[in-house]
Amino acid sequence: KGGNFGKASTRSGYEAGILTDNGTVVITGGSFGFDPISWVPAEGYEVTKENDVWTVSPSIKSNSDLEEAINAGKTTLILAAGTYNIPSAAQNKTLTFVGTKASIVTVNTVDTNAGGATMTFEGITIQGQTSGDYAGWGNGAQVHFKDCTINGKITLYGKEASFTDCVFNNKSDYSVWTWGAENVSFTNCVFNSGGKALLVYGEYRTATVKVDSCKFYDDDTLNTNKAAIEIGSDRAPHDSYTIVITDTTVNGFAVNPDAVGEQKLHAHR
Repeated sequence: KGGNFGKASTRSGYEAGILTDNGTVVITGGSFGFDPISWVPAEGYEVTKENDVWTVSPSIKSNSDLEEAINAGKTTLILAAGTYNIPSAAQNKTLTFVGTKASIVTVNTVDTNAGGATMTFEGITIQGQTSGDYAGWGNGAQVHFKDCTINGKITLYGKEASFTDCVFNNKSDYSVWTWGAENVSFTNCVFNSGGKALLVYGEYRTATVKVDSCKFYDDDTLNTNKAAIEIGSDRAPHDSYTIVITDTTVNGFAVNPDAVGEQKLHAHR
């Protein structure tokens, strides 16, 4: 996936610069003193040469590259380090975005570009809203996150949403507001918060939220009386939430004095 490598060996058993020993070699990053094209996947990566150095990197390096790839029918988008927005070309498509934590996808408003899409994000950073409410992929976009770092706050609008092995960082507000989602799951996630973490609330909504093997941390930056999972029920009986919590721990947080149930883990407002 990376590193700097010298010139190719010419010794017996080496093929195109690499001793494979009948194994499989896949190169997706790095700088080389030989042309590694034989080992680079045909889809999603490119090899460039400057002087006597060949560099392997993802072929998507800008928003225009991303839009072009989606318009060309690519469904797995491998992102180089950089900052990206989801283009309108994503509408009604099923797409997977893959990268490193230096690949940053931003959503800081109600973004309707991905209306009707199903999007999976793997291994990247999501930069959400740093102030205000409702920022997220609107018009029914369904979102799934795997091994992502999620900074700021995102609001959910699609029917389905899932978070697996993700880390949430937000010391000034909630990390996730479920709002329009009907089925949401959090599995093996970590919430680093200032006293607010997860808000389950949508006007006249029915939703199921599952939280499994997660950890909630509160450094009390906000000094607010909030439980780790706040559940809004001011529209009852017109809204209904099913919350399933298993193997989850809470560090910090407060007993919400205005809540029903008065627990640090979850509270009905």
